[in-house]
Amino acid sequence: MLQQIKPTLKVRGNLVVGQSGNPSAVFNTCLYGIIQEAKQHPEIQNIYGMADGVEGLLKGDLIDLGRQNPTILENLKNAPSAVLSSNHDTLVDEDYDRALEICKQYKIRFVIYMGDKGAMSTADRLAKFAETEGYPLYCIGVPHSVENTLGFTDHCFGYGTAARANAIVARNVGRDVEAMGVTAGVKIIEIPGGNSGWLAAATALAKDADDSSPHLIYLPESGLDPAQFLADVEAVYRRLGYCLIVVSEGIQGKDKCTLPSDGCIGEYLCALLAERLQLKASWDKLEDLSRFGMQSASVVDSGEALMAGQAAVRRAVDGMNGFMITIARHLDPNKPYSSLIGMVRLRLGAKSEKVVPEVFINEAGNFVTEAFEKYVTPLIGGRLPATLEPDPNGEEVRLEPISVSPPNDESEKDIFLS
Repeated sequence: MLQQIKPTLKVRGNLVVGQSGNPSAVFNTCLYGIIQEAKQHPEIQNIYGMADGVEGLLKGDLIDLGRQNPTILENLKNAPSAVLSSNHDTLVDEDYDRALEICKQYKIRFVIYMGDKGAMSTADRLAKFAETEGYPLYCIGVPHSVENTLGFTDHCFGYGTAARANAIVARNVGRDVEAMGVTAGVKIIEIPGGNSGWLAAATALAKDADDSSPHLIYLPESGLDPAQFLADVEAVYRRLGYCLIVVSEGIQGKDKCTLPSDGCIGEYLCALLAERLQLKASWDKLEDLSRFGMQSASVVDSGEALMAGQAAVRRAVDGMNGFMITIARHLDPNKPYSSLIGMVRLRLGAKSEKVVPEVFINEAGNFVTEAFEKYVTPLIGGRLPATLEPDPNGEEVRLEPISVSPPNDESEKDIFLS
């Protein structure tokens, strides 16, 4: 006689989604995936968005995403930056009582939180706190980081687009430097990145010939020795009459050399070149403009962001709590790039830091290797084309300010589905 297995009880309630950190051009694609997937599950009654990240949750400042105009939702996939406001705040110990109180008040049973390590830590602590308090709440983290800083995943969504944008900027600046020649002298681009140089490394994809730009790339993982830097630049300048350098803003001195820690490494290096080599040098700091424009969005990154959002909802509905979505790539070199979605415990993602490995940095420490280019090229959607199409003329997308009120106690239904 076959053993009868009782169907698993599934929780019914509302879903809320939020984000921490800097948005990217594919954040809205992930949000679109979350909303569309949530609508397919009877366990999810309403879909809410946090206004201003966890601060919105603490204030009960929620936007009804499920009642948005369908045209607005459909256009999310092509909207730049983020239609849900974000911040960099994290919850302190005393905030979790309030956060759980809001979840109870608004009948929230599913939480999807996107962002970097801080966001994963917040989602992990909320998941554990709700479990301790005996409240069925299912929290899933989605690793969104334009700087690619989370471990336990091949890459974070948002990185492919930011990498492509930085490569495009480096190529354009490089062409200008080449056109100006001796008049341009030495140009330095300072790229965001704390302890890791993933974004700076990606500018190598702008290079399409031995002498094309960028000529030198310096990452925090390899450090920078001022004397070797001067020798590297002088060698390029003597050969070409100009030089384009990319440096990560978080770089530190090598072998006990001290470099400025105030975010002005580009300015420091320009002064060093003028003083020691009498070379004309200028620098630009590339910050927010390289991460949220749809004209540089990666098709691969956008597709994976969509998959990540959909998977996060499915995992939450299935009763998974305290997990982070991961992306793994198929490693067969004879097949085109493809990836699949996995999971890892949120606590691991929250404690991890992904740095550029040694195998991705050349022996001289002033450029990346072919192995890195093989890693990053598919993430940006392939090699950069010779020219780029102009910006698409998409519809402006803004969420309607549909506020959310706590449901009446009379409307409370049994939270479990049989």
